[in-house]
Amino acid sequence: MGSQLENVVENLSKRLEIVEQKLGLTDGKLASAEQAETEMPGSGSQTSEAIVGFDNYIVKAIDPFVSTSVEIGENVALLGKTVKETVEEVRNFLVKASCISKPGKEDLNLLLTPISEKMLTLQGLDQRLEYKNHVKAVCEGAPSFIWVNPEIKTPVAHVEAFKDASVFWVNKIRRDFKQKPDGALHMKWCEQLIEAFQGLYDFVKA
Repeated sequence: MGSQLENVVENLSKRLEIVEQKLGLTDGKLASAEQAETEMPGSGSQTSEAIVGFDNYIVKAIDPFVSTSVEIGENVALLGKTVKETVEEVRNFLVKASCISKPGKEDLNLLLTPISEKMLTLQGLDQRLEYKNHVKAVCEGAPSFIWVNPEIKTPVAHVEAFKDASVFWVNKIRRDFKQKPDGALHMKWCEQLIEAFQGLYDFVKA
């Protein structure tokens, strides 16, 4: 068990190095944990500047999806809200990742637990909400958000696989709502969900 944990920690350290490089943290200067928690985009800090790319992804791909979810109605609005919260936890991970040079077991749990909890919340919505195919379309693709987990050896392929899995349910929604009065709105929702996962794939692959 000890050697397995060491491997996980080592993999996370490598993954964080990749994240730091992706986000522009290449000069070896790490912000403090307090800075990571309190500094926001636009503050001029190194960390906040580094995550501009992910913030742009949220604005361009996630926020429109959330807006359309709200327009469809209360049940789908909750689905969109939970997706947004999940992505925000990924963003928190990226900020905190820049503060840890070699995480231990506690660091690992603290970094990944909030994302995992949101994933469980999404899965639980399948039993509560109407528009079951909408929930399934999101839940099939949502595991792509845990690409930061060090146990995932090929994050790009991981995101792509779950992105593609979502399309099966998206196509069901398109067939079901194509001829309905509010069909155009649901078609828009489907396109934006695909864009949400595609945008994440593009970010991870870059």
